[in-house]
Amino acid sequence: FWENALFVANPDYPTNLEWDFPDLPGAENEVNYIVEKANPRRFKQLNGRDATKEKVLENICDYDLLYFATHGISNSASPMDNSFLVLADNGTEKSYFSLREIMNIRKTCKLKADLVVLSACQTGLGRSHRGGVIGLARAFQIAGASHVLMSLWNINDNETATMMKSFFNELAISKELMPHEALRNAILKYKSEVNNDPKYWAAFSVFGVP
Repeated sequence: FWENALFVANPDYPTNLEWDFPDLPGAENEVNYIVEKANPRRFKQLNGRDATKEKVLENICDYDLLYFATHGISNSASPMDNSFLVLADNGTEKSYFSLREIMNIRKTCKLKADLVVLSACQTGLGRSHRGGVIGLARAFQIAGASHVLMSLWNINDNETATMMKSFFNELAISKELMPHEALRNAILKYKSEVNNDPKYWAAFSVFGVP
């Protein structure tokens, strides 16, 4: 279904900066499952110390699926530079892939990603403006992505993995499902078979035009 995919899972997180990022052991298991289920013709998987911003940016516009299973920080007061995805620790803030940097990808090339998955905490949040909410999800769309799957609040690592696996199961069942349709089916299945508590399933949303 995808020609070329990039998967980023549980980077070696910064340890000497402002934030303390706990390990996400479920993220690698989640991504291994998604790789098998998505079955891209070609893919690159970056885990641990290999999940650096430099490696993520290599040929980023060639991927039609971008999948980030990592931590995300949302800052509503200063979203452009202080909202970011967290990548591998290199001892500096270069570990942070900021909203501004994501948007600026368009100055080099246009993302061809049909789907970006931000399997991270708070990735859907941002600051409200007349044109909408400026956040990480919107930044990827501005950079060229068609659809972005995101979370609106902190979700348990294992619960997120369960939802993402169900989402890709739904995509695999019918190759013709749009991302928002697959997410709806995954949420209905999660509610009936796993946990009906909305604090787990209601956080996920798809940003993009059907």
